[in-house]
Amino acid sequence: MRLARLWAFVLATVITIPAFAAQPILVLQSDFGLLDGAVASMKGVAVGVSPDIHIYDLTHQIEPFNIWQGALRLVQTAEYWPAGTVFVSVVDYLVGAVLLIGMMIYYRIPVTAAILFLPVVMLVQVIFTSAVALFLAMANLFYRDVKYLFEVFVMLWMFASSVLYPLNDVASRWKFLLALNPMTPIIDAYRDVILFGRLPPMHEFAAVTAASLVALVIAWVMFHRSEYQFAEFI
Repeated sequence: MRLARLWAFVLATVITIPAFAAQPILVLQSDFGLLDGAVASMKGVAVGVSPDIHIYDLTHQIEPFNIWQGALRLVQTAEYWPAGTVFVSVVDYLVGAVLLIGMMIYYRIPVTAAILFLPVVMLVQVIFTSAVALFLAMANLFYRDVKYLFEVFVMLWMFASSVLYPLNDVASRWKFLLALNPMTPIIDAYRDVILFGRLPPMHEFAAVTAASLVALVIAWVMFHRSEYQFAEFI
């Protein structure tokens, strides 16, 4: 499990470090504690990607698996750091995974070879959410009301995604609209590989993968071109 979290950090670092300003700043937070070499390993990965990076610790004493405590520490701290600072918070959601495993055992859902496709689904989700995060970061800086609208938007987006219901159970007149939601193929892919033991429909998953990559490239380029204006709006 520690290795999985470290790989999550590596992926986040590779995606975000090139978007830094001239003097890159990385702030780390985790639930690793300081008794072993996990924190040092994270810093080694970051320095390996960007030797000139400046690394600081927010805290590594987050209560294990407590993502809400991690979010609170970020909210308390992030606004005091210079524009362009990248925060990486590695807090494991093992509690949710344990619940999922318990439910799978209770309902006798077998683990099949399709579970090997799970890292691919997770990677596509990270790419998509990274693109959305970059767009929202810029929008929130230039238009301050975005953060208030975003809370409502996320709630509506959740109900417009197939989180609580499979897309096949939706009436045909709404099914097409919900299928346009880029999170729908990703959520359905999770459901397919974990619960149904099969690969997701590849044409739909390939389409959302391509769209996520294009969105990330566009967001990345826009972020680079706009970063010199950030100081004027802070």
